[in-house]
Amino acid sequence: MTSRDRVLAAAERRQADRVPVELGSTVNAGIARQAHRNLLALLGMKPGPEIDDILVFGTIRPDPHLLDLFGVDFTPVQLRDKPGTFVALDDERFRDDFGRVWKRTALYYDIVENPLKEPDLGALERINWPDPADPAELDGLREDVAAFRAQTDKAIVARCFSGGLSDIVYSLRGMGNFLTDLFLNSVFAEALLERAEEWFTAKCAAYMDAVGDFVDLFEYGNDYGTQRGLVMAPDLYRNHFKPRETRIFEAIKSRSRAKIFYHSCGGIFDIIGDLIDCGGDILNPLQPNAEGMDPEHIVAEFGKDISFCGGIDVQQLLPYGTPQQIRDETRRVASIYNRHGGYILAASHCIQADVPPKNVLAMFTALGQAPMCAEPAGKS
Repeated sequence: MTSRDRVLAAAERRQADRVPVELGSTVNAGIARQAHRNLLALLGMKPGPEIDDILVFGTIRPDPHLLDLFGVDFTPVQLRDKPGTFVALDDERFRDDFGRVWKRTALYYDIVENPLKEPDLGALERINWPDPADPAELDGLREDVAAFRAQTDKAIVARCFSGGLSDIVYSLRGMGNFLTDLFLNSVFAEALLERAEEWFTAKCAAYMDAVGDFVDLFEYGNDYGTQRGLVMAPDLYRNHFKPRETRIFEAIKSRSRAKIFYHSCGGIFDIIGDLIDCGGDILNPLQPNAEGMDPEHIVAEFGKDISFCGGIDVQQLLPYGTPQQIRDETRRVASIYNRHGGYILAASHCIQADVPPKNVLAMFTALGQAPMCAEPAGKS
């Protein structure tokens, strides 16, 4: 099987020749700069140029030789960078094209200023909504992606926007403020959701009109969960977000055969069925320490209807476990999630700076299928 065949088999819950592997092609399966450096050093690999991937996460694009050693089956394509997306305010802060202000906090950037300070419809009309079909992002992209597809047999991931509908409204208003607005300022909350859906759908449509013929997956990410469960009652999700996400996914799938790679952190068990109803094909990142996210329970309920990517704990196991513990747990988790043929090996979020390189190695070689498994570096 080619990588593309392997990934599509998993996305359709068919047994592939081996479990597909993901690292760094989707936003939430990346690797932090320091973890990447440590891993290259352990393997005796000379580092090449470091290219930022998701600035606010502190992740970089993995070295292509490292991806080959681990047998990674995915590769991303995304919109072109355009001038003015990020404007530096000082050494620690920048403003993006939505007007959100970000500040560096240790290894990451957090939003410290939301453009919508009050639930005011007039302020909503004054928000800067970037052109969803900006020629600076799209011109020449179709030709480039077509040529790229002809050169690779990896599954191509469409990365249109590093988030989804909830990320837009949370970041413009502030998560706590927006969730309160749903109850106390419902007219404003609905107007913000409607405007965000309109913009996001237009952006996805413009992007997929350009590259939809050549991509295999579309990455879409929201965060509906916390360590202790959902950030909102299931009915709030079903009333306010589910119909909108269904329409967004219909717009994407009408322009492509791409599978929806759906990301949501945290304990989201109570809405996994709804994510399937919306059109989600692969669920990521499967945080095992979050409430309700036991693999056996998830697979028993949903394993025949959606595929899975992730599940190898990045909170406790990867930073603090031994290589043997990580190998054992990776095999256990893979055996559960791959019961119906629908599992993709990845960590339960981006690999953080404090994860020892020997532990990263243990995870990616645990199933004995990585090309490097026969090499001495694969043993510890």
